[in-house]
Amino acid sequence: MGSCFTGHIGQYLENAKFQTLINPHGITFSPLAIACNLEGCFNKKEYRQADLIFRDEFWHGLDFHTDFSAPEPETALNNMNHAVSEANAFLKQADWLLITAGTACQYYFLEESGGKYPVANCHKIPAVHFEKRLLEIAEITGCLKAVISKIREHNLRLKIIWTVSPVRHIRDGLIENNRSKARLIEAFRQLAEELPDSWYYPSYEILIDVLRDYRFYDQDLVHPNELAITIIREQFSQQFFDEPTRELVGKIQKIKTACQHKVQFPGTTAHRQFVDNILLQITNLRLQHPEIDFSGEQHLLHSV
Repeated sequence: MGSCFTGHIGQYLENAKFQTLINPHGITFSPLAIACNLEGCFNKKEYRQADLIFRDEFWHGLDFHTDFSAPEPETALNNMNHAVSEANAFLKQADWLLITAGTACQYYFLEESGGKYPVANCHKIPAVHFEKRLLEIAEITGCLKAVISKIREHNLRLKIIWTVSPVRHIRDGLIENNRSKARLIEAFRQLAEELPDSWYYPSYEILIDVLRDYRFYDQDLVHPNELAITIIREQFSQQFFDEPTRELVGKIQKIKTACQHKVQFPGTTAHRQFVDNILLQITNLRLQHPEIDFSGEQHLLHSV
């Protein structure tokens, strides 16, 4: 759960055939919003129309990314509640939880009743309706400790990986970004040290301190490019995969690459032998690891 960088790591794990669930609320940047959404998943929170805001012909949820917004409230609510229900079931069985925060800046929606609601997304609602505040380190560790403690009462084997998104939030200015990232780094390092079965992964530090050359950045000079993401993923696998897992992931990646091979002469003897060889590799790997699903690759091979 967390920022867009969670999607990069999550997609990498999904492609490697890990059973994953990526950002059930969509992209979320603030650790407080992540904690609130995580608690909502754990409690299987049910959203109603009163929880939505109508703006620019769409119904939006303040706990959700715009991906969940819809012209009809029923559609938005169905998508949101389905995602929460799926995450609730997944959390009960999950072995690992990866949390990536992008900023310590938190926006609060100013309710008519006088209350302040911490949001995950402002949906371009005018700034006058929000209050912005830089979270303290103690606030970050406190809210996340509380929700992790609740989840672990029902899932004792859950292990946590904390990481700070390497994407700088320059809209707030470089000084404000550095203050924000510093608080996240300190908070997440504290959580990794104080909570059992909990680790810190230095995504931000790898990009900023190791991959400092701008050839590792996208055209906006803010987001890491594909080469940088690949290096950070490789470092991630080195830290968290044992040798048998790395070997297995390598075999899976070779099969997926072969399945994506562009067929120049379909139906030839050489092509049939090529397909049969990949299918044999899949069969042999399934015998050793029946939990791995290759149905997509098998369907693709049979359809060519």
